[in-house]
Amino acid sequence: MPLPQADGGTYGGPKFSQRRIFSDPDRGCYRDSASLYRRKTRLRTAPITVPRKPRERFHGRVDAPEPRLCAEPGCDQLGEFRAPLSNRGGAGWKYLCLDHVRAFNAAYSFQDDGVQNAAPGWERRTQAFASNAYADAFDDPIGVMKARMGGFAPPKARGGRVLDKAEVAALRTLGLDENASFTDIRARYKEKVRVLHPDANGGDRTHEAELRRVIDAYTHLKESPAFAADQKSRKS
Repeated sequence: MPLPQADGGTYGGPKFSQRRIFSDPDRGCYRDSASLYRRKTRLRTAPITVPRKPRERFHGRVDAPEPRLCAEPGCDQLGEFRAPLSNRGGAGWKYLCLDHVRAFNAAYSFQDDGVQNAAPGWERRTQAFASNAYADAFDDPIGVMKARMGGFAPPKARGGRVLDKAEVAALRTLGLDENASFTDIRARYKEKVRVLHPDANGGDRTHEAELRRVIDAYTHLKESPAFAADQKSRKS
């Protein structure tokens, strides 16, 4: 059966009778299903694959322009592995073969004083980190780092007592520092009350706000666990 054309005519002949006709508006003509399938097949491209290079395992060998012999006396193997001449840094290197560098690593003492001492060029030893590492990790005599960190590390009082910001502020209200004991706090509180309380200063009530701050600071320190041991020893 003849098939219709776009201009109203018909395709004749047996070779078009078994194919479906598809319009191709871009080309302005008709295309049959077989040619359209072949065109799509040609457009399919295989994924581009790049062969992976074999990854070399880390072996510690040192590439040198000229081969060198092992530094151990009597050894005729190539010195492909680097080892320090001394436990202290900056003393140079020696080159060993695989067997001798294994023996060197097995006999190396990481607890030697030379390893634990400060690196060359530094005047003082490296300070070990403590529980309060952020406060003690730097040599900060004027408190620059602590001020920059916003007082991140809580201050330590004498005897290892750690105070929080509220306790330090209460001590500042009483005019004391972190090393004050509860006996000092109680004595300073009595002094402040004698000066600020209206019953003790002749009825002057202009210092009532400051008196309230002193009373609150003393109450907070009295209930603080940091000074509980001082109060127990005082009662006993």
